[in-house]
Amino acid sequence: MAADHIRRVLTASALFFHTQGLASENAPQVTVRNSEKYVRGNAPVPLVLQMGTDAGYLSHTPTIPDEGPFNGSFLNGKAMASFLFQDVIAEAGLGWSYSALYGVTRSENPAVPSIGHRIYTQSAFAEGGLRFRLTDKFNLGIIVQDYFGTDLTLSQRKNLVSNMLLGGGMMAVDILSDSGIFRLGAALMAEIPDNQRRVLSYGLTLQFGIPLRGYDILLRKTDVVVRTEKIQKVEVPKIVTRSVVRDVSKFSLPRNALRFLRGQAVLAPEDQAFLIDLAQELKQLQETWRTVTVEVTVKSSGDSVRDKKISEARAQSLRNVLVSAGLPAQRVFSAGLGGKQIVPDRNSQSNSGQLIELSFSGLTQPDELNDTLNNFVRRKAIPETCRGEKCN
Repeated sequence: MAADHIRRVLTASALFFHTQGLASENAPQVTVRNSEKYVRGNAPVPLVLQMGTDAGYLSHTPTIPDEGPFNGSFLNGKAMASFLFQDVIAEAGLGWSYSALYGVTRSENPAVPSIGHRIYTQSAFAEGGLRFRLTDKFNLGIIVQDYFGTDLTLSQRKNLVSNMLLGGGMMAVDILSDSGIFRLGAALMAEIPDNQRRVLSYGLTLQFGIPLRGYDILLRKTDVVVRTEKIQKVEVPKIVTRSVVRDVSKFSLPRNALRFLRGQAVLAPEDQAFLIDLAQELKQLQETWRTVTVEVTVKSSGDSVRDKKISEARAQSLRNVLVSAGLPAQRVFSAGLGGKQIVPDRNSQSNSGQLIELSFSGLTQPDELNDTLNNFVRRKAIPETCRGEKCN
């Protein structure tokens, strides 16, 4: 089920970009699936809120005479805000650090030349970073952490280190998914300025981020988001009309069932997904019909040559979608019927100036096909878009 759904969406996207030509990749796109509407467009604020942990090795060489280096491990927990732009990632946040170090100091007792010390320290820290995207997933850049707090003790002496600024580089891999962003990275940092004291930290970071409320995906190339909106569905009467001429059963779709971009033969992207779904249903009924012809009539513009050309192009475009979705090409045809004066539907708010009809030959189960087409129209007839419980 999920694989078929992904295939239908990818097929619709491929057909749209193939026919759109030089259309901007930033143009908003709409896809309606089940009871949700996906609006894809430029992200106003490409912000991801993240929680993460750092774990690694910390080495501190103090400036106090006769006090040896202190080495050990650290574990950080942090909350970050990441801004995902086309070429860079900027982020900032706060965290809490815990470390366990071990070191030795020289003793004044000749019998015991050195004494070992185990030191546990904890402190708050602020983090900022700026990384450049090397690929869609890999990024590399600088990272700065400022540690502060009275419990920040990296040696035997209390209050030796009350503030520590570390700077270095970080390499990370970002994996974007429907549920958010996963990040796995490695960082190497040293104290800045040195102050004749050497502090070295290196380790791994693991983070999980959730986009802002109302957004599901952040994509790299155009900072695009997919916004999910709940849709209120309404029941509509059977408005697919059927007529029979000899062995041909013709089904006329309502004026607002399928829409094209203004003055073009490109089907609106949100309608491509629905037409693919319809093709899948027709494929299941293909034993009940011999051929199907997509017929398009446009509103007369006074130029018969132009009307004939655009009606043929739109009919061919619909046929291409049906064939690409799995219907046998040798049984699917298209016909552009030119233009004529079209009276708007009394019960429709659509101003569409075209008629789309499906003519089936050799149809053996017309009632079942009629129900299929009407169910398709019901799914398309969504007059209101709702967010939460409030409708616009």
